[in-house]
Amino acid sequence: MRRLDELDGLRALLALWVFMSHVGFISGAWPFNQGGLAVTVFIMISGYAITSSLLNSRLTYGQYMTRRALRLYPIYLVGLAVGVMTWPLHVAVVQGFGFVQENEVATLQKLEAAVDQHFLSHLFAHLTLLHGAVPDRLLWGSSLAFNGPAWSLSLEWQFYLFAPLIVWLLVTGSKARRILSVVALVAVALVGAKLFARQEAFLPAKLGYFLIGILTAIYLPELLKRPAAAAAAAAALLIVIVMQGRIAPGLPIVVWCAAMLAATIKGFEPLEWVSRLLRWKPLVSAGEASYGFYILHMPVLLMWAWLVLKVLRPTSKYVFAAELLLCLPILLVVAALSFRYFESPIIEWSKTRFRRRAVAADAGAA
Repeated sequence: MRRLDELDGLRALLALWVFMSHVGFISGAWPFNQGGLAVTVFIMISGYAITSSLLNSRLTYGQYMTRRALRLYPIYLVGLAVGVMTWPLHVAVVQGFGFVQENEVATLQKLEAAVDQHFLSHLFAHLTLLHGAVPDRLLWGSSLAFNGPAWSLSLEWQFYLFAPLIVWLLVTGSKARRILSVVALVAVALVGAKLFARQEAFLPAKLGYFLIGILTAIYLPELLKRPAAAAAAAAALLIVIVMQGRIAPGLPIVVWCAAMLAATIKGFEPLEWVSRLLRWKPLVSAGEASYGFYILHMPVLLMWAWLVLKVLRPTSKYVFAAELLLCLPILLVVAALSFRYFESPIIEWSKTRFRRRAVAADAGAA
């Protein structure tokens, strides 16, 4: 299976989406604070990429987890360290400007107090990267402490732990058993989404979206032979969402289906336009460095916001938002340097140290 450059371009747009949502939240300039929808698409990309990698590798579980850890942990630890240092700025910034809703400020104050009271427990949970799986009744605010966007990295780590088992269940055994596995996993995902709706960083709450990516990777070769079936599968996903009466959760499905159709189906001009956009080289390059951008953007944005408030003293929330956007080039440079001189060397070393014993295509894997 060829590498899909479109997924790297999509990653860049999703990271920008999350960044813009946080600019909007901090400044109060616009109500579009749905960065979680972008993270949902990231989840489907992860399901697809990890499954594509597993289907083409012969690594032991230990080798697989070591490589995943070496990809995830180093820059995550940098983001955690910077997050710990900038954490107190969050409340100071939103209070200092005064355009964030009072209930949101109160929630941030409560979270800051909880972290201060149980600092070592929160730090330990984050060092294990399982902080998203800790329920609030045990450690309130664990998933969002220090560096809020890192909640999805905990979710990702939980997925890595179980991905080999899930993929094995879906691709081995008789056809009847594989179908039964799909049905069972979908049932678990639906129940998990219902029971843990308020604990989004816990794997059962988002398992369904990982499954969409996993099943796409497994059945994409067959769907490519039947473009009509691919379009029908996309339509079926959308119908399920619409039947639930909720439009917003359907947006990530629309984005995912559009990106995958554009990457794999040729000859339909609107999809060709999407494909050309997602394969635009600057966008693909930004997508390759999107992990560092994602994990570092909130601490950098908070530091920048604090400086803007102290030095420029914005007179309106729209001016404040415009001034916050000026840190985007800084973030892009920081992410590019991190990827080239920090992340990439570690990735290459891990590939050399833990070689696959079969020819593999990363298919857009992180």
